[in-house]
Amino acid sequence: MAVRPVKQPKFHAEVQTLGKTLNIWAMLNANTLLHATTAIGRDMLRPPKAVARALNVTDRLARCTMARMTSTQPFASMESLMVEPGDPNVVGELDNTPPASPQRVNRYAQVVPMRSLGPAHRSRIEQHLLALEGHDRYLRFGFSASDEQVSRYVEGLNFDRDEIYGIYNRKLELVATAHLAFADDPKCLSCAEFGVSVLPSVRGRGFGSRLFERALIHARNEGIGMLFIHALSENAPMLAIARKHGATMARYGSETEAHLDLPPADFESRVEEYFDDKVADIDFELKLQAKHFWDFLAAVQDIRRQLPRES
Repeated sequence: MAVRPVKQPKFHAEVQTLGKTLNIWAMLNANTLLHATTAIGRDMLRPPKAVARALNVTDRLARCTMARMTSTQPFASMESLMVEPGDPNVVGELDNTPPASPQRVNRYAQVVPMRSLGPAHRSRIEQHLLALEGHDRYLRFGFSASDEQVSRYVEGLNFDRDEIYGIYNRKLELVATAHLAFADDPKCLSCAEFGVSVLPSVRGRGFGSRLFERALIHARNEGIGMLFIHALSENAPMLAIARKHGATMARYGSETEAHLDLPPADFESRVEEYFDDKVADIDFELKLQAKHFWDFLAAVQDIRRQLPRES
């Protein structure tokens, strides 16, 4: 069995400079963050156009991150992923209708931190998938997976070869996960398959679509030329995600296959992935510190309740 080698992203000196800037984020407060980011952009002497665009993205990303941190809502509301009735892209044995043009969206208008998960997150991934009801498991795996089958799936995840992303809520619970699986076959090393699951409590906010976009960027940067989605024909949200991004779909009875040709990686895609990783890491650390703080306050309250009251 051929194992796909793990590739390390290659960044220019400009990207490394931006990375050093992002590493300081957790140590800065809200006002300092915005001023430091824009100051670096002004101090650079005649940067290339790509770097100038990257600096502009950094500034917008900082502003959106601050809005996310100060928001009273767990997550921003996003558009629904339901398929319109009579969708021509999912009807018939083979759909010859040209795929919809990919919609250009501003991914930084509302930041949704998506963290890359590793072996240390295996138990949380299992908890997330076990929280899915029977029909949701049927749509995610293509069959009604039992708890034992779900556990075997999680145990078999190859974090060295594949990429798994997750979205955490403020309680550090995984509310959405995505699995980008790379092919083992040497003839198909430029192909990958995408799967996603979202808990019912946070559906309708576009998390599945955002995870798909995150996986697209990583797949491009890893040299993947074609991304596949294999889903049940009744899985309307999954097919809507593929349709939204211009995938070509073919229906075979109860199952539908979609494929999307990916452009090669460029400077912008590598910078975008680097920023996404940094934002997700910072978001996780902030939520972790907040959770420790609230756990500490809860422990103090429990101690106070146990103290005898003065008469």
